[in-house]
Amino acid sequence: MATRVELRAGSDGSVLAISGPLNVETAAAARRQIEAELAAARVSRIDVDASGIDRGDMSGMSLLYELTEGRFTPGVRARVAGLKPEFATLLAAFPTRESIEKLATPAVRKSWPKEIGAQTVSVLSDLREQLTFLGG
Repeated sequence: MATRVELRAGSDGSVLAISGPLNVETAAAARRQIEAELAAARVSRIDVDASGIDRGDMSGMSLLYELTEGRFTPGVRARVAGLKPEFATLLAAFPTRESIEKLATPAVRKSWPKEIGAQTVSVLSDLREQLTFLGG
């Protein structure tokens, strides 16, 4: 049985209805269907009706995660509704954008004089350790 994907107009925007199995066997075909449906439409808001998903695993839930993160529709994050509790548990295992942003620390760039000074101190420290070793 194949996954079915249908994009239709809803009261507050577009609704992407997904039904059937959404698992490792069907994820690639479902991705192509989702991409085709969304490429042909201009969406400003999207809700995913997941009530028709009858089987699922992490591969399938990764597609829903990508939809919620706006990976298929840049700038538009989807809301998933109707997902069965066992699948919602799998979807909840993916990190939120906010938690990922908290982990990512921006690289602090030193000025070049400070960078040269830090490298010089490092080289001299290594040289001192090597001379201490050889002297021992």
